[in-house]
Amino acid sequence: MNTFEEWVKVGLATGISVAADRRGVPTVRYVAGEVSGQTLNNDSLFNVGSVTKPITAALLMKLLELGEITLHDPVQRFIPEFRFSEVELLHLLVHTAGFDENTSITWPKSGTEREYLNAIYAIDRLGYPMGERNVYFSFGYSILMDVLERVSGCSLEMFARMMLFEPLGMECTTFSEALTRSAIVPLHPDTMETDADKMGLGITGDSGLYSNPEELLRFGQMLLQGGEWEGKKIYAESTVDLMFREVTGGVFGRTPVFWKKTERDLHRTTNIDVHRCFADLHTPNAVGHNGFSGCMFAVDPGLDSVIVICTGSQRVNSDGRNYKRLMNQILSLG
Repeated sequence: MNTFEEWVKVGLATGISVAADRRGVPTVRYVAGEVSGQTLNNDSLFNVGSVTKPITAALLMKLLELGEITLHDPVQRFIPEFRFSEVELLHLLVHTAGFDENTSITWPKSGTEREYLNAIYAIDRLGYPMGERNVYFSFGYSILMDVLERVSGCSLEMFARMMLFEPLGMECTTFSEALTRSAIVPLHPDTMETDADKMGLGITGDSGLYSNPEELLRFGQMLLQGGEWEGKKIYAESTVDLMFREVTGGVFGRTPVFWKKTERDLHRTTNIDVHRCFADLHTPNAVGHNGFSGCMFAVDPGLDSVIVICTGSQRVNSDGRNYKRLMNQILSLG
């Protein structure tokens, strides 16, 4: 019995779409099942949840290449109403800015994004000193979206389309559900929000990108090719190196764009998988991110491998070992 059949048997997921490459050669293309009554096919688009974050972060790296930002710029340089003068862009990228993990702000409906951002900027205290703890603060990526839009003069959607989606041929990938609503896979009923709650939402930089495994695979392959895709230079090779580079001194296992599989245990000499969602077979240099909607994106330069999993099911995401089991199988194929 393969892992997906096990997931169906125990009720983790009813549908799955997977794409994986190794050394530039396809190893898996698998689509099966249905989600909330919609039969999946290769063109089905998923809300990929927090897999959105690496895309937002990668777009910030374009601004870095253009000389518009540095990782250590204070957020206040771009957003004067932001209250914490010493918080830098990198703190938001790696979740060490000091915000309390219990902060509760409702996702915006379309047209209310500014009110949503103002609610974030109304936060007037930090829960802990910057840099001391790694506390997942999803809203930080909406702040980064605001930075990107103010600096570039473009919407997140427009900037992403110009810098990433069109050059990579990611024709269906979008932050705007209105552009491709007919192809969007409804979320499985096990998600925290109902499908109705998720429709008509505003665009944010932390969650809500719509894509599929085949198109996200292109993003990963471009990174493995040093920033190039089909003869086009998308990123400088040095920028890609930064995207893969751990930047928290080995403490939190974070690059400016991704989670990294391992962190250095300073009391021993071993590396441990702090995020618990990478394959055992992944090398210590594997990077990626998972998403609440049962999605996983993983790139391993050591194995020259990209894996993208989409399910639409929060139950899959409730335990990182679910991704680990399936990716172990995938990596064993080639």
